[in-house]
Amino acid sequence: MSKPITPIGQPAAAGFGLAEAGTGLAATLLGLAGLAVALFANIEMSVSTRVQTVVLCATPPCPALSALPQPARTVTESHSLASRGLSGALLVVVALLLAGLIAIAVGAGVHAFANWTAGFVLLCVATLALFLLTFVTGFSIGLLFVPADALAIAAVTFGAMRLGPRPVSAQA
Repeated sequence: MSKPITPIGQPAAAGFGLAEAGTGLAATLLGLAGLAVALFANIEMSVSTRVQTVVLCATPPCPALSALPQPARTVTESHSLASRGLSGALLVVVALLLAGLIAIAVGAGVHAFANWTAGFVLLCVATLALFLLTFVTGFSIGLLFVPADALAIAAVTFGAMRLGPRPVSAQA
């Protein structure tokens, strides 16, 4: 039984291996960039207003409704998630994201170059974990990881294309 050969003389699965490793590494780099933006960009905004009461009364005695609140000063500040320090749930989410992103690159590389099934399983589990963390963090920082999710899913797809059916031995 022969393997399909590409025009340059290599098996067709070799191209899928490079694509798997490349998309896995790209998913990790995009995920790390998304994490850096989520942590260090000024994405949180706080607005505070001090209100003072201005009394408008033409003739005494003044009715109770004549005092109108007027904004005296409004302060708007923006800051990053990391500006208050990484602790609690944020630290756990960051640690899980880092571990998952590194696992995607390692799993894709191990499966692409060493052809170990354990690398493909690691890639699949890490991709699922990243996808679930993206869903859980939803509309806060989760949207920053959607491109990394797409590339990780592409790496899993390329890895799955390299998995061939097991040869069936002839029974006598």
